[in-house]
Formats: sequence, structure tokens, C-alpha cells
Amino acid sequence: MAEGEQDDLELLKAWHTGSTMAGNTLYRRHEAPLRRFFVSKAPPQDTDELVQQTWMAMTRNQNLRRRFSCDENSIRTDANRSYW
Repeated sequence: MAEGEQDDLELLKAWHTGSTMAGNTLYRRHEAPLRRFFVSKAPPQDTDELVQQTWMAMTRNQNLRRRFSCDENSIRTDANRSYW
């Protein structure tokens, strides 16, 4: 992460308190890797729906932040867990 950039947990917290900029930053940072993940795991026709459901879950789940270990600073580190 470049100096001055917020980590994912800071952005997630800001997004849940209403920061559109934080949400946009998270989206730009993770949309492509998330899409690649689902392309590799699911039928192609399901990819858009899975990506959309993941982002919807992120907007609803304000307790998500508590599910990360205190030493983790990236949503990517938990991509294989079933928090979504």
C-alpha cells in the first residue's frame, strides 16, 4: 500500500458511516480481483450476480469489520472465508 493510502478496514468503516469516496475506493481496488475470483470458481453466467451479491453484502454487513483479525489490513486476506 502506498504511503498515505487508507487500508481496507479504514475504508470499510468510513463507507459504513456514509463515505461514498471510501466505497468507491474499495470498489476500484477490489472489483477486478473479485470478478476474477468468481470467474475461476463459478459458471460464467453467474459471475455478475455473484459480484453484485458480494458488494450488496458488504453494504449491509456493518459487523464485517469485527470478523477480521486485528493484524489483517486487507479484505483480500479473507476472500476464502464465508463472510459474504
